[in-house]
Amino acid sequence: MEDARYSDIQTKEGVRFSYISQLEDVQAAVHDISTQAAIAVDCEGKVYVSLLRKSYGEEGVSLSRTGRLTLLQVATPDCRVYLFDVLSMGVDLFEKGGLKRILEDTAIIKVGWYLPRVLLFISSIDLL
Repeated sequence: MEDARYSDIQTKEGVRFSYISQLEDVQAAVHDISTQAAIAVDCEGKVYVSLLRKSYGEEGVSLSRTGRLTLLQVATPDCRVYLFDVLSMGVDLFEKGGLKRILEDTAIIKVGWYLPRVLLFISSIDLL
């Protein structure tokens, strides 16, 4: 993760954030995530419906099959948070980057709010 603009940012509490928008940076993150017994997963997206946009803005709208996944967050127990920019990398993030393998790995416990819906959303939509 060599991009100086987004290199690891660490809070005073010791949480390290990594914003990842380049495919070549995904594999190092996936390697780290794959060594964890459990991870937290969350995602953000946009729904392209003008009424929803007026009501809720472009962020914070429920994901659906008519929406677009924009950001995937994965946190590890050792205080690492990976922010994957899905808009920048598209489906390559999951296939070539190896994140799909992590999300499908039954040996890694995944926790999150409405996680079954989030994982179903990720697996069932056209990301682009």
